[in-house]
Amino acid sequence: MAKLQDHWLEIKDELLKLQGEAWPEVRGHDRSLSKGTGVWREFPLLGLDVDSKSSCPHTWHLLTQVEPVWSHWQLCPNEETALFSRLTPGMHLKPHCGPTNLHLTCHLGLQVPPGCSIRVGKEWRTWHEGQCLVFDDSYEHEVRHDGDSTRIVLLVRFWHPDVDPKQSGRCAQATATAAALEQNASGVDPDDPDLGDDRYALRLLEDLSSMIPCRFNDAKDCENVVSFRFRADTPVTPDKSMWQESSQAWLLHVDAFAGSACGPVDDQLDDELLRFTNDAHFFGFPLKESIGVRVVPSIGPNVPRKATLITVDFECRSPLVAEGDLLLRVEAPLGIEFDRGCLAAPDPEYLGCAGLGRVAVAQRREVSLQPGQHSLSLRAINPVRTVAKNWWTLGAFVDVSIERARAGAVEDLRQQGRGDGYQLDQQLQARVRPSSQQSGGPISLFLWLRPKFEVEAGGHVELHAAQGFEMSCQPALVLLAVPPGRCKAYHVTSGVEYTDDHDVIDFEISQGYSLLPEHEYELSVSSRNPFVPGSSRWGVLLRDELRQVLEANMEIDSYTLTDFGFELLSLQPSISAPNASNEVRLQLRFQRQLVLTSISEIRIEAPSAWNFEPLCNRFQDITGGCETRCSFQLPYAEERGHHLCEANLLILVLDTSAVIDSTSFTLLFSVVNPASAPSQNLWSVSLVNAFAEPVVKHTELLIPGFFIGFRQKILPALPNG
Repeated sequence: MAKLQDHWLEIKDELLKLQGEAWPEVRGHDRSLSKGTGVWREFPLLGLDVDSKSSCPHTWHLLTQVEPVWSHWQLCPNEETALFSRLTPGMHLKPHCGPTNLHLTCHLGLQVPPGCSIRVGKEWRTWHEGQCLVFDDSYEHEVRHDGDSTRIVLLVRFWHPDVDPKQSGRCAQATATAAALEQNASGVDPDDPDLGDDRYALRLLEDLSSMIPCRFNDAKDCENVVSFRFRADTPVTPDKSMWQESSQAWLLHVDAFAGSACGPVDDQLDDELLRFTNDAHFFGFPLKESIGVRVVPSIGPNVPRKATLITVDFECRSPLVAEGDLLLRVEAPLGIEFDRGCLAAPDPEYLGCAGLGRVAVAQRREVSLQPGQHSLSLRAINPVRTVAKNWWTLGAFVDVSIERARAGAVEDLRQQGRGDGYQLDQQLQARVRPSSQQSGGPISLFLWLRPKFEVEAGGHVELHAAQGFEMSCQPALVLLAVPPGRCKAYHVTSGVEYTDDHDVIDFEISQGYSLLPEHEYELSVSSRNPFVPGSSRWGVLLRDELRQVLEANMEIDSYTLTDFGFELLSLQPSISAPNASNEVRLQLRFQRQLVLTSISEIRIEAPSAWNFEPLCNRFQDITGGCETRCSFQLPYAEERGHHLCEANLLILVLDTSAVIDSTSFTLLFSVVNPASAPSQNLWSVSLVNAFAEPVVKHTELLIPGFFIGFRQKILPALPNG
């Protein structure tokens, strides 16, 4: 695992970019291991039909370069090979054992506060950032988090070094056999009369002795625990008498066949070669009956964070009778938040409903649920975005408390079904652009939006920052093209189950004003870039005076942070008359020396209404008052043209063998004003490599342009209160 340790900082950088994503809580058996007040979430990287190449390309590339990890993923695609594991303070994972010792487990510490520990066998250890901790999880182990901040490790599973690499082909054969099970129980016909009544056969034969390292007990006898998984189709409405746990007996045979092929005699065990059998004493499990589920959202746009009504239609396929209470548990996708009362309206079929986060538990008035169609209408708030695991689960519980039903323990579950969720409408046209991409630097953040619905007086524009970015109403929120209002700044998460702490600017529209449909609006916010961003999405919510969401877009792309030390100080026109020749003074500053090896141009781009071409020859670099070529001016490439003009674009051609010193530069150029200024009136200055294919824009600076025909008063927003 040395390669992972050598590149742990790059892995951590990609992890930080995922912090704003919705990490699902663990499910199934793993969920029963959770204890305490914390939360256990995972972000899958390899395995279980997950391929993280697009979200974590560098980490994915590193994992695939480690042969034991790569082959584990290729041969065991239905197992979790790699994931980020996140524990919040107060979490305790109860003592448990992994299913097999064919593989080992590696934990690479990425974010490790004091107070975190893991026990394997009788030995307690802790993690260290940038270091791997490798253990055999078939031994009993547990985890405690008694610290005060989140712990995150990269968990990787790889083949045990004692597994014979020559067996990889047979592993692949076993994997192919397991895949065939999904089609028809490894080729065994369930209707074959030779199998007897109500019996199914599965064969998974392997020369285990050469693959599994022998573990010796105190008596020096070889003692191994071997586990395997298989898939099987179960009936929709089973015969309950047959599927009770006490009525089942599963048979396990292990033979001593050592030849090639898959068994001593065609799909049968040879009693003469039989090593041992459990004599049909392997008890089964009670089968949970299925429910058909369909989720119907309220009519109209399904807007992020909007209070909405949701109907869960479900078909009960077999009767269910309780002696006491009959409860229905609805688990929604991550981010949905049910009201505490949760019923959309009084319903004669239900006594009440208790909502907490994305789980709602409704109590049926009758203690029976008959076959047929039923429905349950609930009140909830939409999440900020559609999640990948977008499904709703409905389970029926009898004779248990609401608290036990909310926990959803499988031993209490009587019937269950799952239905697809709905997509959210990110309709609002909006864009976020910074005055500078400099990491860690103060900036002005420009928000442009075009609503489809009117936002009346008392309504709100909420700007949600990507994680790690800072925003403030001070020194001023500049209203470039927005009616007057009040500004408030605060810090929130995207919901009760999210951990994406981020800044919000809440702009309330003053009385007598509104935002009109299909009109463009723009404002500027005092902000600061982080050194390392925590998430890649910004969001805008439009609310009415009652704070109901009218329209939203919570998937606005962020921008790349850079570190060129490049600043745009001022843009000063000489005239604002329409269609006039305008002499403009631009001041730039470089905070440190810049080598131009990969920078061939500085591009000055005006909004599309302006035109440089007729007056291109008037450009001057007047840095230091020098009117001709001076050493302290920008290093132009005279042989390539010095400067060029293309409509609204002025290109300064640079000498790529030179350097730019740490200083300020003053440029003077002429441009033809338009008849009127456009709505998105931002000028940009960028550092570009025109020799790359495609052209690379390294960084871009923005500054508000000047107005044409009149002098518009730029209003600051009033502070809240």
